[in-house]
Amino acid sequence: MTMATIALWVATAPPSQAPIPDEELVTPGTIGFLVTLAVVIAGVVLANLAARKVRKIRARDGAVESNVLPVRVDPRQSREEAESIMEQKQRNQKDES
Repeated sequence: MTMATIALWVATAPPSQAPIPDEELVTPGTIGFLVTLAVVIAGVVLANLAARKVRKIRARDGAVESNVLPVRVDPRQSREEAESIMEQKQRNQKDES
């Protein structure tokens, strides 16, 4: 840098602060509050409806177990063995009912 650029850089005035805008123009106000409230209420209603639908579908299908996938007790166990064990458990549960 030359001395002229340094002098010019030092001589330039710092940027002036912008005036603070009016609060009425930058806050959401009553309309923003009402829109936010409506979105929250809609979200709660939709979540309840979805939960009710899931419960109804599970009840209609007679879902008793939450995990119907074959679970391997032994990591060396094959998938077929795990499925046969699950089938035996399901048969036993039906026999008990």
